[in-house]
Amino acid sequence: MQLSEALALTHDSRWAGTKDEEKTFQRASKVVEILCDPKVAEVYADTGDTLAAILRGQGMAPSTINRYLATLRAMMRTAVKRRAIDHAPRFDAQREPEGRSRWLTTTEESELFNHLPPHLEKLSIFLVDTGCREGEALKLRWEDIHPDAVMLRNTKTAKPRRVPMTTRVRHVIAGLRTEELGPFTALSGNQLQAAFRKAKEATPWARNDPEIVPHILRHTCASRLVGQGVDIYVVQKWLGHASIKTTERYAHLRPEALDAAVKALESA
Repeated sequence: MQLSEALALTHDSRWAGTKDEEKTFQRASKVVEILCDPKVAEVYADTGDTLAAILRGQGMAPSTINRYLATLRAMMRTAVKRRAIDHAPRFDAQREPEGRSRWLTTTEESELFNHLPPHLEKLSIFLVDTGCREGEALKLRWEDIHPDAVMLRNTKTAKPRRVPMTTRVRHVIAGLRTEELGPFTALSGNQLQAAFRKAKEATPWARNDPEIVPHILRHTCASRLVGQGVDIYVVQKWLGHASIKTTERYAHLRPEALDAAVKALESA
């Protein structure tokens, strides 16, 4: 069996019809091309190292390289299931740097948002107070917005979740009722990115900070929740993280939780 055959079988059995079908298929196709479509029996553990080195030479980040390696693993597992090989080799993942820990203070938020166009400022307020991903907010429809919460259906994990609305979010939504399909459907991610770049240029402290990008709004929401003592598992559900490990990056923002644990033991 050639690796390209394993790709076709993996696509049909695992990727077809999924949310990321096209991107995954493109990554897998590039893997086959880079490796010159070898027989699956000729793919070894060091094949993953070779692939990683080539992708690294193309300027790819460790996290991106790991996505390519994941497609290679999937293809090799398919080959095992089809009995083309006895076992799949192990491909070592690239070590990824820790995720962003930067967030906005209320003062920074105010200064940055002052340089955003009105509709995009409202979107940014919504993102800070709900912790939604950009795509989740942009796809919101009016039928998903209730008096006290929004229902997010187009999520990264494909699992709908309910997010309560703050007073600020309710005011934002109320001011956008003239929009036809949903509060932010007239906007795009590219517009938000461009507006953020302009706002950064107009804000001295943000100008040279590479972490001041729209996704910082989601980090800000998580950081504020944890900082106010909200349980880490509640934060996980609020943000829609598939794994608690993703949420745990914010746990250090509440060091006093350990002191509370001592008091709990002493009062038992």
